[in-house]
Amino acid sequence: GLLKCAVIGTKQGGIVEILNSENGLLIDNDLDSLINAMELLINDRKIRNKIINNLYKDILNKFSWDVTSNKIIIDLKI
Repeated sequence: GLLKCAVIGTKQGGIVEILNSENGLLIDNDLDSLINAMELLINDRKIRNKIINNLYKDILNKFSWDVTSNKIIIDLKI
């Protein structure tokens, strides 16, 4: 995220609203999936860097305080 770390999340709950195949690794909720995802990030620098950079950009563009506060202001005016 903002700390420029790759993120692994399960395909459950609200995380799927933030992570996608371009900015993180969405996995099934089991140990083998977690191990495989961690090995991929450790061993593949290109994928790791792509995920890190894309998630950082997505957070700044979609979830920063400026963006969020503007959405709240717009919603309150309706």
